[in-house]
Amino acid sequence: MNEGDGRALRYSWTASGSDEPSERFKMLVGTLEDAVFELDGDDRLVAVNDALVAQTGYESSALFGEDASTLVAEQDETAFVESLAALRSASSDDPSTFDVRVDSPTGDRVHWSVQLAAVDEREDDERVVGVARDVTAERARAEERRKYEHILETVQDGVYVVDTNGRFTLVNDAFVDFFGYERETLLGEHVSTVVDDEIAERAADRAAALEADRAEDPLLEADVETATGEALTAVASFGILPGEDDRFHRVGVVRNVTERRARERALEESERRYRTLVENFPEGAVGLFDEDFRFTAVGGELMTEIGTNPAERVGEYVFDLYPEDVVREIRPYFEGAIAGEKHSFEIQYRGRDLLAHTLPVSGDDEVFGGMLVVQDISERRERERELSEERERLAAVNNLHEVALEVNRALARQRSREQIEAAVCEHLGSSDSYTFAWVGSLEREGVGADERTRVVPSSATDESMTLEAFDVDLDAPVEEMGPDERAMATGTVQVSSTVSAAPADGFWRAHAEEMDVVAVASVPVRFEDEPFAVLNVYTDREDAFGEVERGVLTQLGEIMGLAMAAAARAETVAWERERFELLNRLIRHNLLNSLNVVGARLELLEGHVDEAVLGHLETVQVRTREMTRVVETIRHVMQAIGDENHELEPVALGSMVAEQVERARSSYPAASFEVCGDLNEVGPVMADELLGEVLENLLSNAVEHNDADEPRVRVGVSSSDRAASVWVADDGPGVSAEMRERLFEKGERRFDSPGSGFGLYLVREIVHAYDGVVEVEASEMGGARFEVTLPTPDDAT
Repeated sequence: MNEGDGRALRYSWTASGSDEPSERFKMLVGTLEDAVFELDGDDRLVAVNDALVAQTGYESSALFGEDASTLVAEQDETAFVESLAALRSASSDDPSTFDVRVDSPTGDRVHWSVQLAAVDEREDDERVVGVARDVTAERARAEERRKYEHILETVQDGVYVVDTNGRFTLVNDAFVDFFGYERETLLGEHVSTVVDDEIAERAADRAAALEADRAEDPLLEADVETATGEALTAVASFGILPGEDDRFHRVGVVRNVTERRARERALEESERRYRTLVENFPEGAVGLFDEDFRFTAVGGELMTEIGTNPAERVGEYVFDLYPEDVVREIRPYFEGAIAGEKHSFEIQYRGRDLLAHTLPVSGDDEVFGGMLVVQDISERRERERELSEERERLAAVNNLHEVALEVNRALARQRSREQIEAAVCEHLGSSDSYTFAWVGSLEREGVGADERTRVVPSSATDESMTLEAFDVDLDAPVEEMGPDERAMATGTVQVSSTVSAAPADGFWRAHAEEMDVVAVASVPVRFEDEPFAVLNVYTDREDAFGEVERGVLTQLGEIMGLAMAAAARAETVAWERERFELLNRLIRHNLLNSLNVVGARLELLEGHVDEAVLGHLETVQVRTREMTRVVETIRHVMQAIGDENHELEPVALGSMVAEQVERARSSYPAASFEVCGDLNEVGPVMADELLGEVLENLLSNAVEHNDADEPRVRVGVSSSDRAASVWVADDGPGVSAEMRERLFEKGERRFDSPGSGFGLYLVREIVHAYDGVVEVEASEMGGARFEVTLPTPDDAT
């Protein structure tokens, strides 16, 4: 009972048995509707009021003795505990205020604004009292407001609100961007700031009509001017919003339609041009229709021919003008035109064959209608029917030409004979003109009197088919031969035009009859008049394999023969390459190693032989070195021209030239070597370690074939975007024009000087292996000038 004001105050406060509240706290609880709780020194709940129980859904008995964080949602526990700790440690008596979320046992969530205050009633137990106000509804309203504010600022249209005096109270970002004014400039200003008085008055009239519930069209379109003077076209819609003063405020949504209006004007111009076309369309008919499938223009000479007045069709619904079966056929095409699709179709109408096209009519990428273009093709169809039989006869030939082209492409991609045969059978068997194809290889077996020639099936369209080998006699009289024998013996295509009338011997007739084949062509596969195989082609066409078709099949057989011969040559080259590699290994590992051993042993004899035989020792040493050099040269040649997978890498040309020049100076001290320019001005080239062999041969060649007492040699480099070059010039006797053509051939020597004759040949082969070029011409010094040009890494890539 509070006697201070004479009124009875009701309160409900529940506390644990030993924690009865003080009188002061009782009065506080009795006067507050907010949730109230008390915590002991360990932050445990010791007292709660009924408002807290009602808001949280917890029973008071379940809360006593629990940590205060029990009331708080998990994500707010840390902040709540930190606030309690801060309150207890603070020297100030000011209360702590913060927001938390509370989850009830039933899953509901309550938002509290909590104020904590320390209560110093007990020295040994510092209490804290908390008062929590339920702000859930306020939070919901604030969230709702934020949502609408976000929507307002997100929409691309300009939105504004004006009061009853026509002054702006709200504008969104889009409205500000549209007119180019600052938001602060517009708020509180009259609408005439952005539009002229006439438009402002029309907008006010629209709003008044809306308020009186008599508006017919709430839209207003007008030309406006932005703050920068730009002229734009805008469309505004209006709504009425009750204000706090019980008077209606006007809400407006403004959209920039400048580009749309420009497109509409372009569409009108486009439609005018289309209409002109319709009215003057020759040898046919044209109709324009709108999105509702009503003709807006109809014309053309065909309308007059069929006795229809074009003017009577304008405004009519397209699908009401034709019989139901015609409508069912044409409706998808008309609808497709409005959807932006083009279609062509044929239809019969009033005894005529018509070719029709439906297509969208658009302007500035916007479809606003469709066009129907009709041509009378009755005469054309009649001519086509007359030519039908001829087309059928030519269809097979044309198909065969297509197959031959495909087979030709396939042959270029195949490597082995088996792949070639499989490609031919696959393409022929999968074509429209033929049902099956197989290839029989010509093989000879036995020796002498036992020798025989057989056709052995080696490939077929369907490998699961059982095909038998059979004997042939290519020397027998032609009239006694079967079709395969005659094809291979005569080199001409043999046709069995009626399988059922062919001789019954051999498996092929029974095989053809099982497949319902009507005719079979046996095609010789030959190269340079030598038969390789026979190609058998089956078809179910009547009167197949005419003269033209046989000619194409003959060409196909020739292509196959050429490809098979190429495949055989490739196998021979591969075999020769293996022999070449074996010889290379023998020279490298056997002969060269033996020569190295001989040379080493000869060096051991130096100083241990009599003067009488010393000359012989020197002669043997010289010859041994010459033989070693010859073997090394041969090995390099074989490496350059015999390696199919010659791996190249960037090599520093300048450094390689400098190194070889220094070696040449050491080897030929009597000669003069001059380097012209900076060798480092060129970048790398695509080569390998054999590039040193090229340079060594060119430098030694310049000295050894020079008849001067002190030979002079000049070396230089140059480069371009895609290549780099090195040149070697001397003052020797030079190279005649006649000799230049055969200078790089194997065994060619200059001036009968000693040497293997492989030096310049080796240079050419190695340079060609690099995709480079070597050239020789007269030098300014009077001798010869050799220049080697090699691709750079960028060009090689």
